[in-house]
Amino acid sequence: MLFHLSLCTADEQQRVLGQLDDEAARHPRHVSARLAPALAGLRLGVEGGSFDADGTADGGRARRLLGWSTDGHWLRPDPSPGAGLEPDRG
Repeated sequence: MLFHLSLCTADEQQRVLGQLDDEAARHPRHVSARLAPALAGLRLGVEGGSFDADGTADGGRARRLLGWSTDGHWLRPDPSPGAGLEPDRG
């Protein structure tokens, strides 16, 4: 996604980021909440910001989203029995 945005003008980048926020808002709250750190991280990258060594920024509110991991991935649900089965209805 960052590569795609690098090919866009600044106005196009902002439009795409706004559309991503709109798309996330269309989904249940638990989905948009899980995506929020990745979208904040994408926005940070577009703005020229950087991440800490652990892949986070802004006190953990922004995260680098990689499509792979050699151990657990922060976006992957908790594999413990019963975890993540009930969506957040709040």
